Amino acid sequence: MNYELIKSEIKDVRADNYVSYLRKLESEKDKSGKVVNWWFNNCSEQIFIDLWNKAVDTGLYIDGDTVAITARGGTPMLSFDYHAYRNVVMFKYPETKFDQQLVYDGDNFSFRKESGKVIYSHTISNPFDTEKRIIGAYAVIKNSTGEFIDFVNMSDIEKMKKTSNMKSIWDSWLDRMVLKSVIKRICTVNFKDVVKALDTIDNENYDLEKLNQTDYDELVHEQVEKAGTYRELVEIYNKENGLVKNQKSLIAKISEVRENKFQIKHGTELYDSVLQLLLSGAETINTLKNKYFITQEVEQKLKEDATNNL
Repeated sequence: MNYELIKSEIKDVRADNYVSYLRKLESEKDKSGKVVNWWFNNCSEQIFIDLWNKAVDTGLYIDGDTVAITARGGTPMLSFDYHAYRNVVMFKYPETKFDQQLVYDGDNFSFRKESGKVIYSHTISNPFDTEKRIIGAYAVIKNSTGEFIDFVNMSDIEKMKKTSNMKSIWDSWLDRMVLKSVIKRICTVNFKDVVKALDTIDNENYDLEKLNQTDYDELVHEQVEKAGTYRELVEIYNKENGLVKNQKSLIAKISEVRENKFQIKHGTELYDSVLQLLLSGAETINTLKNKYFITQEVEQKLKEDATNNL
């Protein structure tokens, strides 16, 4: 990755911080030593330049926290947390006061509006109970344009989760995603003109509601056929299994594509090509496993053949 080119193209005082974040994405590994962001090296410099400019058009910038880069099916995209909506509104109305809170089972919450004023009360039953169940969330905004309050309940939350393209993030960070959902709602309802650019991009992660279930199943099958690596195939299964209507059909399609496109079998041209990559040092067994489906038996055979050909 030519980071100097990226810095020269974005021409921003925060370019060094952005490049540091990209380097972190490129090198990040999990506990087993596998590269986390396997899709990174499939991207060009222009992709990361365009993502930066896309974020700047919303009034924000990529910092790896409020605005980050994630990927779906190997395609990088912007990801916003709830602070992004807050920040955009506060750029326009610096005096804005926000309050957003999760409501748990056992809490007491009430509100009323009097002459345009939002009056509310939230009593937390036990702040130290880590097993409490979220039942909803609320957000309050007060600034020179007025006072506003909005809510999400569990029905809303489940609907948002099901229509999201970021199911793994919902599973890992439910509390943050619920807060983001209620902030997104109150900002888009009451400050639509201010957050329009941001919300347009964020809605790219919530496109399932535009599809009926049959169309959605067909779309997932198309994604399976277009998968460029075995890792992408696994990512599609992990995300979409449980969302598609016909799970057996999805599993059958993935098995078909895995066998015909990504499975390495001894004695085939693909096997010989992969062996040459190992011998040249261009690939390792671990990097090959991101691209191809390799059984333990074939892995052992590759290692033996590579050793014998040294």
